[in-house]
Amino acid sequence: MALGAVQSFLPSWPLPVGGVFWIAVTLVVTGLAGEWCYRHLGFPRIVAYSATGMAIRLAGVEPLVGVADSGLRVVLDLALALLLFELGARVDVRWLRRNPWLLASSVAEAGLSFVVVYFLLARFGVSPPVALSVAAIAMAASPAIVSRVVSEFQSVGQVTERLLLMTTLNSIYAILLVKLLTGWMHSAAGNPLLAVSVPLYVLTGSLLVALLLAGGVEQLSRRLDVQSEAATVLLFGLILLATALLQMLNLSTLLAPLLAGVVFRSRRLRPWVCPDHFSAAGSLLVVVLFVVSGMMLSPGQLLSGAVMAVLLLSGRFVAKLVGVLAFARLSGLSLRQGVTLSLALTPLSIVAFVLATDLGFSFPTLRQELNSVLLGAVVLMELAGPLLVKWALERSAEIKS
Repeated sequence: MALGAVQSFLPSWPLPVGGVFWIAVTLVVTGLAGEWCYRHLGFPRIVAYSATGMAIRLAGVEPLVGVADSGLRVVLDLALALLLFELGARVDVRWLRRNPWLLASSVAEAGLSFVVVYFLLARFGVSPPVALSVAAIAMAASPAIVSRVVSEFQSVGQVTERLLLMTTLNSIYAILLVKLLTGWMHSAAGNPLLAVSVPLYVLTGSLLVALLLAGGVEQLSRRLDVQSEAATVLLFGLILLATALLQMLNLSTLLAPLLAGVVFRSRRLRPWVCPDHFSAAGSLLVVVLFVVSGMMLSPGQLLSGAVMAVLLLSGRFVAKLVGVLAFARLSGLSLRQGVTLSLALTPLSIVAFVLATDLGFSFPTLRQELNSVLLGAVVLMELAGPLLVKWALERSAEIKS
């Protein structure tokens, strides 16, 4: 009787381990791994975050892998929205007016990336719709990797500022072109109405949401101390609200926050200082972002597409190198700075994965070929991309020792 009473409040054995437990363990392990990599190897912490996610995928921890496959796209979109808005808010597009060769360099490196990747893939027998889609996605550097490495190592200088500007611009080019290609593929499939209406709706709607978000943040920064806790809550809420609205309306969760940041910065005379509380909250989401993206990828995708990944990334780097160096002197860069800037533009990561996922959702018949061509390169750059950016900025003498 007494033993039964004791057993009535003791937990059953084996202990019921739920998803919350595994999420907590993942955060602890990821944080420790990131700090160890940073302190002992000098690596960016996000390398460990992505590697942890891939290890979870490889180990097949069911509660976490299942969540990553189904429910965490919302978290992914929110974390990306925060990063993209912050990146856009750091970029002063008025610089392009003062130095138009910057725009020429940006268009050249992105345009050459598109052309070179398309012809490389076509040469190896990839179907035209997939080759065009991957070429468009390959125009963009990785805003998430670039912004985190720059922030973590406090990089400052000409190469850093151009890297942030060009990453913003080529991401905008890539997103716009992917939406236009979506329309073209609808037209090729015999849906001329969708060919026009889909890109028009997505681009117009995303721009309107971007303007609303930029206006909201502008009013907030005028009326409140941006370093206050209340301002942080409101800023976080505005970006979350915009992300939810974009998801409900089937608009671009990538383009709108990036444009909102650019518009917000263009209306200010001085650089925007990100609130301390906002950065702290964003840091947790960054951990989640890279872990989840790592869980959605697999080292097996790198092994199966290793040759294609190396070809794609090599051709893309050469294209970016030629595009940047063609206007380096005219835009005020030395040859060395041009090379390091080109190398820092190499990462291809989460934005590419999201664009490919959305294309695969719109055109299921292309999904398998699209993934086989692109995901190997994405996996490789998830791990190597942050190291390349850090190395390039170190060679430019823009990272504080």
